[in-house]
Amino acid sequence: MTSVVPGPRRLPVALALAGAAAAAGAGTALALDAPAIAAALAWGAAGAAGGTAVLLLARRGRAARAGGPDAADAQAALEAEKRLASAIEAITAAIELYDAEGRLILFNSRMVELYHPAAALMAQGAGYEAILRAAVAAGLIAQAAGGEETWIAADLARHRAGDGTRSLRRVGSTWLDVRAHRLPDGGRLVIQADVTAVQASAQQAEAQSQLLLSTFNAMIQAVAVYDEELRLRAVNERLIAMFDLPPELSQPGVPLAKIIRHNLTRGWLAPESGDLEAQIQARLAVYGGGRYHRERLRPTDGRVLEVEIHPDGRGGVLTTYTDVTEREAAQQALVSAKEDAEIANRAKSQFLASMTHELRTPLNAIIGFSEVLRDELYGPLGVRQYRDFAGDIYEGGQHLLAMINDILDLSKIEAGRRELASERLSLPPLIDAVMRMVRQRAAEAGVTLHRTIPADLPDLEAEDKAVRQMLINLLSNAIKFTPKGGRVVVSVRRSPETGGLALSVEDNGIGMAPKEIPIALEPFQQIDSDLSRRYQGTGLGLPLVKSLIELHGGRLEIDSAPDEGSRVTLYFPAARLYPLPDAAPPGAPDRRSPPDAD
Repeated sequence: MTSVVPGPRRLPVALALAGAAAAAGAGTALALDAPAIAAALAWGAAGAAGGTAVLLLARRGRAARAGGPDAADAQAALEAEKRLASAIEAITAAIELYDAEGRLILFNSRMVELYHPAAALMAQGAGYEAILRAAVAAGLIAQAAGGEETWIAADLARHRAGDGTRSLRRVGSTWLDVRAHRLPDGGRLVIQADVTAVQASAQQAEAQSQLLLSTFNAMIQAVAVYDEELRLRAVNERLIAMFDLPPELSQPGVPLAKIIRHNLTRGWLAPESGDLEAQIQARLAVYGGGRYHRERLRPTDGRVLEVEIHPDGRGGVLTTYTDVTEREAAQQALVSAKEDAEIANRAKSQFLASMTHELRTPLNAIIGFSEVLRDELYGPLGVRQYRDFAGDIYEGGQHLLAMINDILDLSKIEAGRRELASERLSLPPLIDAVMRMVRQRAAEAGVTLHRTIPADLPDLEAEDKAVRQMLINLLSNAIKFTPKGGRVVVSVRRSPETGGLALSVEDNGIGMAPKEIPIALEPFQQIDSDLSRRYQGTGLGLPLVKSLIELHGGRLEIDSAPDEGSRVTLYFPAARLYPLPDAAPPGAPDRRSPPDAD
């Protein structure tokens, strides 16, 4: 409903509206019909043309009712004005029209919906300030809360100016864009457009902008963005702190050349030459090259910065500065530690090699003399215990010599001085020989030995001593860690994955957990279990086997589970196999019988 309220001092527009209301038989505050709205708009368009629109409106209203010569024209005008009134009512914006005295003379229903506590004042033709204060007193305007008088004063100043300045206010849940326009007769036209959706989008955009800004400033890198002319577009707080930029150099539009000059003149960057301008131009050429660039920058403050320049595809660049001082120091420390460890390991290996050579000479003498005494080669010792003592000395010496030999071999491999004396080997007889060597030990432990060797096994290019040593160590471990009544199986097969040979020693002994396997492969390490403590060793068996098989270009694999046993497999590469001989004749033995059946 579009309403008009005539005041005691009416301007031409107010007279027109009042006349239309009187013609319609209305009271003091009445619904404004189409002729009145048309008259108001005509007056606004005509400016101060002396009340032509007023007279026209009055005549139209009377002519339409009297049926005179102008009745048809007046009726047509009334119909047009009704349509215009309907259009004004359909507008979602709240519309207010004030006369030169500041009194409300026209408003639409949207205005009443928004400011309903002030509806009575609107109907009485109150002034803008009275209506505004009523709305503030009712708590309708969120921006005024807590500072009502200050806000009212500012809004009244904007209204009096009437220059269309935007004022954003929230009434309830509705955001309004309020603008006051001065009219030629001194009145004011106020339009309050609903911008709730726009404001919601703006608030969402602002929230996202703040999130991006917070993220930008929280980045560990110092970041700066430059346009195609290498002028600053954006910079985060970390770069401002890193470059110690004053406020005038951290604003958008600052040339990169000024920032470079700032860093050079304050001594943060050491000059590379005596010509400051030449150095600035050289740095600008790096930034403006249109290519990705990465370098390490070492300022005079002792830091190490990794600089990356990323072209943005539109002529501008994004630059990042990452402080890698600690990372570089850690890398250098790691390299130094690695070098120190390698030096220490070489020294250890050299020491062990030297010591084992020094120990072997007197140990061989001890073993030899104890053997002479044990076997009474030069006559009886007289007392039986002496012969037993000599046997103990001999066995202890042999054990110590085996350990020294293992240490010597391992140290040679680690020092890179162990060379293979490879030859053509036939594995079946070598396996038989080793199994005969450990047969007595297996019998004493109550463990049976078995083997599985195919008939079409190719010969192997390997060192006889090394293969024997590996197999002895694996069989000794298997016998030691297999309880009485258990079994140990040696098998050989072609590996379908690599085409090489796979030599396995499998037992059904105590086994190992997966996490214990890496420990077993470390020199001088022992797996903590009850049975293993009953059979202490040097902890060199498996590490030496691993080193020797790797020296052959192969690898060692262990499959084991607690209380289920272990299978240790040596994989020799296919390159170490000789071509297979002609096919074996029918009925040829497959050499699968146990060793005691040979």
